[in-house]
Parts: sequence; structure tokens; C-alpha cells
Amino acid sequence: MTVFRMSTPTIDTFLTAIAGFLRIKSAVQIQDYLRVEPPVPAIYHTLGAEVRQFYPPELEEGRLLEGKINSLLPEFDGEPDSVHGGSWPGFVEFMKSYLEFWRDVNFENLVDTHELLSALVNQCITALSNPSMGVVLLPTTKSLSVALSKLAITLDKRPDLTAHIFQRQAFMGGDDESVAKQTLVESTAELLQRAFTICLIDRSKSATERLAGKKTGIFTIANLVLKLLFQCGKTRLATQLFTNISQHSPPLSYYPASHRVTYLYYLGRYLFSNNQFLRSQTALQAAYEQCHPQCLKHRNLVLVYLITANIILGRFPSSALLQRPEAAGLAQKFLPVCRAIARGDLVGFQDSLNGTHRSWFLKRGILLPLKNRCEITVWRSLARKTFLLNGFQGDLKRAPTLSLTDILHLAQYLDARNPNKSPPYIDDDLESGEDETPTDLTWTMVDVEAIICSLIEQGFMHGYISHKQKKFAILRGGERGPGTAVRIGFPPVHGVIVAKARAKGEEGYVPAWVKDGPHGGMFAGGTVVNLSGARPAGS
Repeated sequence: MTVFRMSTPTIDTFLTAIAGFLRIKSAVQIQDYLRVEPPVPAIYHTLGAEVRQFYPPELEEGRLLEGKINSLLPEFDGEPDSVHGGSWPGFVEFMKSYLEFWRDVNFENLVDTHELLSALVNQCITALSNPSMGVVLLPTTKSLSVALSKLAITLDKRPDLTAHIFQRQAFMGGDDESVAKQTLVESTAELLQRAFTICLIDRSKSATERLAGKKTGIFTIANLVLKLLFQCGKTRLATQLFTNISQHSPPLSYYPASHRVTYLYYLGRYLFSNNQFLRSQTALQAAYEQCHPQCLKHRNLVLVYLITANIILGRFPSSALLQRPEAAGLAQKFLPVCRAIARGDLVGFQDSLNGTHRSWFLKRGILLPLKNRCEITVWRSLARKTFLLNGFQGDLKRAPTLSLTDILHLAQYLDARNPNKSPPYIDDDLESGEDETPTDLTWTMVDVEAIICSLIEQGFMHGYISHKQKKFAILRGGERGPGTAVRIGFPPVHGVIVAKARAKGEEGYVPAWVKDGPHGGMFAGGTVVNLSGARPAGS
């Protein structure tokens, strides 16, 4: 006990101040005191040196340090609504971890710092769960979670510093593929989801405020988790988070604009990655409209996915939008894609995505969605142009028709003039021989018929195919007059998709966006929303 009685003025002063903040339940002052990110005042380094001197790791496994904390932090023994507060066992463990953090931390070793900070955040979240006093740690939980997230993302960009972790995981797991190999970002996201759950299920209420208690921190923590999951490419793990928000969260409109914009951005990107483009567009549009005009970087991030979702839905950005400050540089990327789609230029469409901006599209995860989802609308434009140039416009007795042979010849003509066309394909696995002939991957009538059938099935062309005559006939009903055939036969893509959503009663519906309303908005209490099984827009 000799060491325990030795003078520790810095520790005593620090813990006494914390005890005072606990007594008056000053969450903001506790957060301000419990710093972990450099630069910090010299007193924190003095605090670490004092703990290192009098409470080294090998000294009774921290029992003396715990006794010191208990002696200076009076235990809370009042009612939950009591004016005065105090410590509790979880808080004592958290303060012990905090002092040990400053004792052991070496900010030059980022991996070890992440490990120490993870342990500290874990103890903080445990203390947060206390139903009576835990809420005073909510601001501290937020600040520590932000610090841990930033450090995890920094390490994710430095694989040279984390390679040994994966080697150790591989050694421990051996050849067993069932053993999960977690990145630091993924493990950090998993840790923060505990704090998110505690905030989400909190039952605190206020007679004057719409939000009370730990529920005020729902979207701060949720947005950090989403940021980490997108960073490590594990967006599928966000499904449960969105489902929990749908079931338990207050309306999103109750939260500050910064929380709303960030959440709607990640929700929009999540829906985008799951091919739910109409819902994604709705969320991203709201995020863009609610984002402050001076936040150009954030508005640019939203615009990238908002414009992409709209292009897939058949809507192109206006020149006025592309001239805004936050849209700087986007016109050069997206306008060639839009022009190629509008002209029905199959070659130009591929070149616009595979040209100088290919790496930019790929890095943002929008290259394949644009390729896979917009090619069918390029064919629609090609068919429409062919109809306007050489189609039969119809008369009183006969329906307007379009020759599929014309479409085929035009597609083959464009393909032949493609300077970037791939050479004829020969399978490397086949033995070479004199009778071996390359496979020429050009368009055939079977391809054209399949594509037109797909357009009809999706509602982007209105009519039917005569496979015998190789023609597409437009069902115009009793309508006649100039332009009627092209208007009915080739309805706008966006209008078709919205009409389908409206017919299902889903227009404006976005999963996991809880809105205010007489019945709880989009979700009534306890509704289970299965996001993974939702069908793509237009399907």
C-alpha cells in the first residue's frame, strides 16, 4: 500500500474535477475533460507520466488504480431523475481504462493506439448503458467514436502498418475459411454498433422536447458506422442497422440538418448499391436539397450518385445544375454518357465510360451500374431513332411498325466503325487447329429480338413483336395524329418507372427513412422491413 499513499496531485485533481461534473451531471464538461486526440495540453502527458510512475501495468493488475478512482468518485445512490449524480461501477472501469490509455499510449504507433482506443471506447459504451447515469457519457461516446473512426480509416489507407494483423489472423485461422478475417475498419464498425443499439432502445422521454436521453445520439453513431462500412466495402452489413432504425428510431426530421443529410446520403448509396435506383434518387435528392449551399464538397459527393441514379432512371442533368459550383468537373464526365444514350450511340456509350474518365467512374462504384443499366436505354433510343428515320408511321388501318432488320443493320454498322472493337475471340483452352475459326462477337437478329422483347417487358416500348415478319408494331389504340406513334410506342423511361411505383403504392417510399405522420410515417411501430429482398426499380 506504500505506492497507493504516495502523492499523485495530477490524478487527484483530475478525478476530483470529474467527480464535480458527475455531481451536477454536466455531460459537456465531462466530454471536454476526457480528451484522447493530440494535440492536447501538457497536463494530459503529465497525467500519463504520473499513472505510469505510480500505477504501472504489472502492479496488482490495476487494483490499486481502481481503488484510487473509487476513493475520489462518490457512487451514485439517487433516483434516475435526481438533480445530483455520481459514479457507478461501469464508469469506474471506464475511468480506469482512460487513465491506462494515457499511461500506455504512444501516438507514433498507430496500430497500438487503435487497440488502446478500442478498449477505451468499449468501456465507455458499457458505461453508457447504465439506465440512470449513462446519458452523461453520450457526448463523450460520440467524441471517442469519432476519434476511433478517424484512426481506423487512417490505418485502412496504410496496409503496410496492418499487414501483420492479417498474417496473425491467417495463422490463427489456418485453412479454415469459416474463420472471419476482420479489418480494423470492420471491427470498429462492429464495436460502434453497440453504442448505436444502446441509443436506439433508450426509453427516456421529455415533456418539452421531441428528443430526449440517448436517442439524440442515434444518427451521430449510425452515420459513423455507415461511413466505416462503406470504407471497408461491407455495405451488406448495414442492412440490420437500417432495419433497426425503421423499427425504433424517431422521425429523421427531429434531428439536425447535418445528421439528416449524412444519413440520407448513405441510405441513398446503400439503396443504389442494391439496384433500388428510384428510392436511392429520392433519398439523395433530399440530402442534396437539405445540404447547406456553402458545403460544396458534401454537395458534390451527393451529386455524383444523384446524377448517376437519375441517368439510370432516364433523367439527364440540366445545364443549370452542371454550372453550379458544387458540380465543377461533373459535366465532362456525365455529358458524353447522356449524349450517347440520347442518340442511341452504342459505340459512343461504351467510349464515354471506358475513356479517360473510366478510373473516376470505377473508383466511385458507378461504372458497372451505368454500363449494365443504361445499355438497354441506349437500344431504346436507337430503336426510336430508327423508327423516326425509316419506320412506317401507320395509317387508318395499319399499325405503325419498325423493321428489326433496320435496327440490326444499324447496330452492325456502328459496331463495324468502332475503332476500339475487340478482335475476334478464340478460347485459349481449345487446342489450335487448321479448322478453328474465331468467334466474331457482332450483333445478330436473335440479339435484337431479345433486346426489343426486354424493352417491351420493362414498358420502355409499347407494342409487340412479329417474329415471323421481324417487325415491332406499336399499339396505339384509337389515337391518331402526328407524333402519336412515337409518343405511345416509346414512352419516357422515367415516367414508366414512376408509374410502376405509383401503381404499387410505393411512389416516394424509401425504406429506413422514418417520417413524421399520424401513423408513424413510412413505418408504423414494430414494422419489420426486409431490405435485402426488395426488387430493383423498373423490375
